[in-house]
Amino acid sequence: MIPLRILSKKYPEEAEIARWLVFDNADEAEISLVFARRLAALARDNNMKIYISEGYRSTERQKHFYDLYLAGKGNLAAKPGTSQHEFHVAVDIGDPKNWWKLKSTREWLPFSKFTQVSLNKYGLCLPMNSKERTSIEWWHIAPIEYYIKYSGSLKDFLQGDDKLVDWKEETKRVQEIDKIMAKLSTQLEKPDYWRQVLEGKVVVNVEWLRALLIKVLF
Repeated sequence: MIPLRILSKKYPEEAEIARWLVFDNADEAEISLVFARRLAALARDNNMKIYISEGYRSTERQKHFYDLYLAGKGNLAAKPGTSQHEFHVAVDIGDPKNWWKLKSTREWLPFSKFTQVSLNKYGLCLPMNSKERTSIEWWHIAPIEYYIKYSGSLKDFLQGDDKLVDWKEETKRVQEIDKIMAKLSTQLEKPDYWRQVLEGKVVVNVEWLRALLIKVLF
């Protein structure tokens, strides 16, 4: 069976991921870029940022959580070398406002991973749900492709054209867009500028400019 990849543009995506995703640790932002853009689209369409407490996790860090689990001092954790976090294809939501927790427990957690409609439409799923598992995690989200007729290792799953998030670069791009848009806003406040608009010498289309900036910078 040919492994399914995390396919770009198959589901809604948001290029400005640094505007919608917040990581506790920048090192943990190194997740699949397409996966991150889907999460950002989910956040954008709900007008609510997603705070991520756990994203990419090194094998050493995974071992730490696994040892805590075996000692009865932590949540369920996969054996080192087998966690989706280690292979850049899972995030755990840390929700300071309980907004996403409430949404998850109502719309995702009670349903199987393929019937979580408001999550599946973004190419995402909540695998540790109460419909299919005894150990549940409302906060653990993964790309849906991994569960669709996929056989193979996690390492194979991420291979291909998919890239990983470079958080420094993503943050820089969003800052550049904000800087340009701020300058434009200042320009729009000048009386002489609006005189030129009224005379038909200048056409204002802010959203078009923003879309162009995103296309160029991302």
